[in-house]
Amino acid sequence: MQKNSIVEPVNINVCVFLPDWILVRRDISIGAKLAFATLGTLLKAQDYKAMLNSKILAKRMGTHEAAAKKFLRELKKAELIGPENEPQPYLKKAADESDAICNAQFMSQAIWASEPDVNVPAFN
Repeated sequence: MQKNSIVEPVNINVCVFLPDWILVRRDISIGAKLAFATLGTLLKAQDYKAMLNSKILAKRMGTHEAAAKKFLRELKKAELIGPENEPQPYLKKAADESDAICNAQFMSQAIWASEPDVNVPAFN
């Protein structure tokens, strides 16, 4: 039996974020959309350069390398990603949106959890 392994993300996001402007596109498959969201967890901090390595992407997505290669080709054809180790403006846009949403949700939970009568396991 094969062991499941998890490749740790490079940035601090603990989930993948798929923006609506990617979700509604009909020119890319749902697998490529998930790959785009997964690439967001593989961004190098601050410079928004992505590791476009199909082996790493496949491990993060729980799929085969051949599928990851297909998804990367699809994203490149749709011009959503560029060459490896180059800035990725669309991934930066998605990361910025994700940060804004996560920060807003975290702050609302933190304010809610600061009330003495509220028991929130994540903050205790």
